[in-house]
This record gives sequence, C-alpha cells and structure tokens, in this order.
Amino acid sequence: MTPSRSEVEREVLEELRPTREEVRLRDELFVKTKSVLEDVLKKRGLEGEVTLQGSARKGTWLRGSLELDVFVLFPPKDKEWIKEVAFPALLEAARALGEPEVRFAEHPYVRTVIKGVPVEIVPAFKVRSASEAITAVDRTPFHTEWFLQQVRALGDWIRDEVRLLKAFMKGIGVYGAEIAVQGFSGFLCEVLATYYKGFRGVIEAAAREWRPPTVLETSLPKEEALKRFEGPLVVPDPTDPKRNAAAAVSLNAYSTFIIASKLYSVKPSKKFFFPPKPAPARPVLPTYVVEVPALRAPPETVWGELRRVAKSLVKNLRSLGFEVTRFALWSDGSAAKIALEFLQDSLPEWEVAKGPPAWSPHALRFLRDKESWWVDEGRLFARRKRKYTEAKSAIADILKKLKAKSLILENSKIERVELAEERWLAEFVSGRPPWS
Repeated sequence: MTPSRSEVEREVLEELRPTREEVRLRDELFVKTKSVLEDVLKKRGLEGEVTLQGSARKGTWLRGSLELDVFVLFPPKDKEWIKEVAFPALLEAARALGEPEVRFAEHPYVRTVIKGVPVEIVPAFKVRSASEAITAVDRTPFHTEWFLQQVRALGDWIRDEVRLLKAFMKGIGVYGAEIAVQGFSGFLCEVLATYYKGFRGVIEAAAREWRPPTVLETSLPKEEALKRFEGPLVVPDPTDPKRNAAAAVSLNAYSTFIIASKLYSVKPSKKFFFPPKPAPARPVLPTYVVEVPALRAPPETVWGELRRVAKSLVKNLRSLGFEVTRFALWSDGSAAKIALEFLQDSLPEWEVAKGPPAWSPHALRFLRDKESWWVDEGRLFARRKRKYTEAKSAIADILKKLKAKSLILENSKIERVELAEERWLAEFVSGRPPWS
C-alpha cells in the first residue's frame, strides 16, 4: 500500500523520477557495454557473466544522476587472479568503449563515460551466498536481488520512497559511504525505506526514536547485533548477518540526519532535498584555509590522509592554547583544503603553566628554568612565554612535522578568509546548514 505523501514530497518526486529518455539510455548503454565485454571475454577464453547492478538495475536512481554499475561475475578464484587475469580483460573492453580511468578499492576496477553517463566496470566472483563473499563487491548482486524481492513484495511505490530518502540524505550532506562523507550508502537507504515502510517512516523514527546505538533487527536480534557490532547505527545486512550495512555511518552523519529529520517533521520543505546555494559570507570568527597540493591517488586515500592531518593539526593547535571551534575538509583530487575556525587567532605573549602538587616527585623538574612561579591551593604554577602567539605561524610549523603520502604538506598555502565564496567554504563560514 502506497504511503501518504505531503505536497512537498509529491512535488519533489516529480523532479526525482527518471525521464523516459534516461531509462532508454540506461538500456541502450548496458546492451552496448555487455556486448563489448562478452566479445573480449570470449576472445580471451574467460568465463564471466556480465550483469547490471546498483541503482540502475534496481530503478532507484535520481533524475540526472544515472550511472551504470556493470559487474562481471567470474567463477570463484583468488584476489590475485582478479588483478592479473580479470582486470586486464575489463580494461581492454573499457578502452573500446571510451577513455578508461583505473580506480582502486579492494581490487582495481575501471570507470569510463559513454554518452555523458559514467559507467563502472567491476570484476567480482559469483558466489553462492553473500556470506561466502571473497571480495566486498561479491555481495552486490545479493543486495540487488534482495531489493528487487522487496519491490515484488511491497510494490513499485517503494522505489519512490527510496528516491525521497536518497535525495533527502544527499541534500543534507550525509549520502554516501565513502570516507569523504562517512554517511548512508544507497543500499542502506533501501534497507531503511523498506524496514520503516517508506520515507516518512524513516524520518519519524529518526526524529522520535533514534538514540545511539540504534539497532534495526533486519537479520539478527538486537542483543546479538550489539555484541557483534559497534557504532551509532547498527543495521545487520539482510543478505549477510556478519556485516553491518551501516558500518560507514559516523556519529556526525547519524546526528545530522536526526536533527534534519526533527526539523523536517516540524516544517517540511523542498530545501532539504534541494538546498539553496549559500551566499558569499564573511567570517564572524577568525577563519583560515590551508590549501595542500595532492598527488594522484585514490580519493579514499586522499580523504583519509586529509582527515588524519586535519585532526592532528587541530590537536596540536589546541595544545598550544589556540581554541579551534571546528574544521571542514574539501578535495577535488588534485588539491585538498582544510578550513579552521578559531575563537582567537592571536594570543597574549605570556601564558600560565599548571604544574604538579608541591609534594610531587616531579615538582623540582617543573620549576627548572622557570623565571617566576607560585603555589596556589597546593599546586605549582608558573608564567612562561608562549612558543606561538599567531595561529598562522603555528599552523605552518605544525604542518612541517606531519607526514602524508598523498599530500604535499611542505607546499601548503595558509590564508586568512576575508570572504568565503566557494560553496563548501561559504556553508562552513555561515555556521548554519543551508537546508535549515
């Protein structure tokens, strides 16, 4: 039974449903890709089944976001066979289809663009069940079949509910399991929409009921799921109970979804799905951007190191007395940026150092080289000159001590923000999500 939808949701769906042209293009491109792949496999004497997976197969993609996930399923072997035998065949096929781009996850795969549509060609093993997966992507066909079973059981309306949830997640910035987002995957959106019987069911549950850890009893009892998994959201994979389908969801993404659900429940608006572009903004508090050149590396590597560098930078700045209120990250693959907001970016020349109690065996060591010191409530204190009084010079010196393989930290540029015009930076500087 189709759930009731608000006027906002009905209007949004009119903009989310794929056009007939997109559906026709999906079918045309898959037939073409499948034909080329099958020719290459036959020529190389390889046995493989060419299949369409992901949102294009499930019929849950958002208008204007068509992508083809083409999986070639091979008889089970080992991961080295994928790299040495299967992948070269897929690369040859991709070259016949367009300009290939080699990408890496657990093993290499190929991405190309045909008629403006991204096509990913992924090698995987055809296993008997998701629990027997040799590589992570071996589960994908089982995820696809699981959702298609839900469509057959519930009705075609569930596809629109998934679209609403995906668009909502995308609008508030928590859609995607990749490390850049640490949010909700497409499959997780499908599981949530079916579990709660629609978009509004998910929103209402998140707004009223969710507290960490939130556990959905999809394929395991709550008690067993809590023993097996950690994290703010636990959703045992309905095709493989050994896996948490929500493992990528960070506490920030989880919390953002909850507060957005609360706000939407009170006042539904299209801006949750299609947030407006923020106007250029001037910082209220001192804000700096560190721009770091990035080497050619997988996005997961760049984003992982960028996040690690940012956290180390903030930790070191705080240890020096600078109050960093928050930070944000951005990268396009060739460059990476860290935005830092301070309560104050200029500190007094002197600071008070808190020492041990007078009876501590370390008391004399604390007094060493101190020009002035005193006792207060049994504890030693001293006045000392700060190593850094300006945030910019502190940032520069800290970066020299940090290491990252994919980021050229020694070539970093540090600028104080006077006017934020880039979208990601304007959102950060404004101090408020554009959908709120």
